[in-house]
Amino acid sequence: MLLSREKRILFVKGVKVAGTSLEALLAPQLEGSAVVTPIFPPGPDSHIPRNHDGFFNHMTALQIRDVLGDEFFTLTRFGVIRNPFEKILSFYFMQLDRSGSSYSLDDAISDCQPEQSRYCDESGNLLLTDVLRYESLASDLPRFLSRFSLSADGFGDIGLKREHRRNYSGPPVRFTDDQWERVAEKFTFDLSFYDEENRSYWRTTAAAPAANVLVAS
Repeated sequence: MLLSREKRILFVKGVKVAGTSLEALLAPQLEGSAVVTPIFPPGPDSHIPRNHDGFFNHMTALQIRDVLGDEFFTLTRFGVIRNPFEKILSFYFMQLDRSGSSYSLDDAISDCQPEQSRYCDESGNLLLTDVLRYESLASDLPRFLSRFSLSADGFGDIGLKREHRRNYSGPPVRFTDDQWERVAEKFTFDLSFYDEENRSYWRTTAAAPAANVLVAS
């Protein structure tokens, strides 16, 4: 997570939504007193963790609210959402790369969680002021960051953790119809940020995505 009291901005980090790359981009642009939590594995030299006592990587919005109290609601609070099928594939390749061949796509569907668990309160109310879509970061991130005199220059070149997918050399990974339905049911929160056209397209493509031709990570 990142917290800049000078910029009045808080980044709540999701999972497999380019969060580590965003931290690496923004950390060197923030003031020395900003809260920058450590990342795993450690990031580039430009990412210097600091002032993070009481805070940690992948801290949820609810946990941050409980620490900051009323200050939480004075901040612009943002996070990133992603097509859950791509998110699960990215999670699968990461775990497979780390744990070995015993990890399955079913394991990834079970282990990977909707961003509702990180972005909402106990009643399911969104605690963020802004949610960016992963698929639109190239165009939306520069506009969003410009509100705070921050730059997105070089974001596309960071690409941390993409190596997990590149390291995969097996056959194409395919969602079965049953797996597709399970993902759609589990990730209703994430899917709510996309229109029906996107969902219909994923219905025809997610059933048989060729893992070795997907470039997002």
